[in-house]
Amino acid sequence: MSRRAAAPSRSDAPPPSRRGGAHPVIPHLPLPLPPHPPLNPTLVGGYLSDRFDRRKLFAGASALLSAVALVIPAVSTSWAAMLAFAVVNGLAFGCYMAVDTALVTMVLPRAEDAARDMGVLNIANAGPQIIAPFIASVIVSISGGYTALFVVAAVLAVAGALALKPIRSVR
Repeated sequence: MSRRAAAPSRSDAPPPSRRGGAHPVIPHLPLPLPPHPPLNPTLVGGYLSDRFDRRKLFAGASALLSAVALVIPAVSTSWAAMLAFAVVNGLAFGCYMAVDTALVTMVLPRAEDAARDMGVLNIANAGPQIIAPFIASVIVSISGGYTALFVVAAVLAVAGALALKPIRSVR
């Protein structure tokens, strides 16, 4: 009868501070604030966007606010910083979702093809969500931590805001 060495249990793992990397591992705990409270910013952003008839302004501002939110965990890894990130990013995401959907429907080329175009848009939105985790893992692996990932994401958010500038058919 052969004896195998017992597999190490979770309690044998080194504490988070000894696992390496630039950032400590924060355990998953329920946040006292919702990670992204989209309801209120969606309602307010959508209402204001309609009231002022300015879709690009609100979509761009939301993207820039998201960039600001992404810089918060890049410069501070404290619990308070993560809570601030959750609130600011939730505000940006909620407003963006309302306004961006309205903006997209306004720039569709032909009303007769709207259903097909929205289907293509759905695929265009899903594609990056499939690829992003792989790119993120490469960024984290190469840089040795999450700071670079947050910085890259902030730069991409600014690029997204700037991508709205050429749209001429919508204000």
